[in-house]
Amino acid sequence: MVILAQTMTLSFSDQPMIIHPPTISMDSSSMVNIRYAGEKDVYVVLPQLPKNFTVESAKVVGEKVGGLIIISAENMKKAGIFDCSLAFFSTAPYNLNVSLLKGNDVKPISQYICPANITVQLNLVLALNLKEPVPEGQIFIQQFFMNTFSRFASGWEFAVYLIFIPLFMVTGFLNLHDMKRKKEKWTKQDSVALILRHVFYAFLFCFIIVSIVSLGLLVYSYIFKVSLFSFGVFIFSALLFALIGLIYWLAKWRNWYDLIDEED
Repeated sequence: MVILAQTMTLSFSDQPMIIHPPTISMDSSSMVNIRYAGEKDVYVVLPQLPKNFTVESAKVVGEKVGGLIIISAENMKKAGIFDCSLAFFSTAPYNLNVSLLKGNDVKPISQYICPANITVQLNLVLALNLKEPVPEGQIFIQQFFMNTFSRFASGWEFAVYLIFIPLFMVTGFLNLHDMKRKKEKWTKQDSVALILRHVFYAFLFCFIIVSIVSLGLLVYSYIFKVSLFSFGVFIFSALLFALIGLIYWLAKWRNWYDLIDEED
């Protein structure tokens, strides 16, 4: 069970609490059940899905106020990966349960205790299998392109690159001006090599920062059972650094730095 503590209201009141349950594999005979119940009314924004998906909701009033949301795909003719986002809000804490129903079998997916006065955004990834299983590799690739880049572009990782790369570039151009003044046989190739070196250091520094923060988010997510760590973001940052590192290594291999590194 994941507990989203009410004490987090002060720090998250201005932005939604985003929850990412595991990918749900389903077929045309299965349904995703989302149950919610609390002491006070729970307001729900239903998802926008392809037209052949069916979304049903019902409100239940008893000892607790809540409801049930059912997502099914009886009329879907094509397998694939689909995003589904729902939003919940209440002025009192409430329970949120996600499960997969197939026939008489109920498979629990995730369970949460949501805080009051915070919009909780539930992001589901539905892997629809009609006749043949959707390959796990395909699920990973589609999730990577659908989720990782959007989270990267809007998250703290982008800010790391946006802040530090310009600083390194300014330093690089200052050093370039100084090297042109000191070196007599300076060429355009030397200028490119010097700027490339600062780009390499910039991406190395950003990769280290992203790695440290990602490790912290991974530990935090493991302890508090929330989804804050993105493995795809870490991989994307590593690939950027590896690409720049390869170009930098090729430049060194071609002896582009002989003039830059020679002692005055």
